[in-house]
Amino acid sequence: KPVPFLFLCLAFNLIGIKENGRITKTEVLCNLLRTVIHATPEDLLPVVYLFSCCIAPPHEGLELGIGEPTVLEVVADAYGTALNRIKEWNK
Repeated sequence: KPVPFLFLCLAFNLIGIKENGRITKTEVLCNLLRTVIHATPEDLLPVVYLFSCCIAPPHEGLELGIGEPTVLEVVADAYGTALNRIKEWNK
């Protein structure tokens, strides 16, 4: 059974909270990776790529071809929030 996407989203959210310090963010990431290694080790590499903003190793030449402005627009639309507010959160 693959790693639940919600699990990854919650970890990304905790890591992205500005009030959380570096140590907390490192602990969240370490615990996420430990959980993946224990539960579904075959998902470890894809999870590492995802956290690296990649979908495959560089030598495979696979890219999403989506720029940051497009991602921000999609996030704003998904949250029903103004694009300017998303840009402010992204700083």
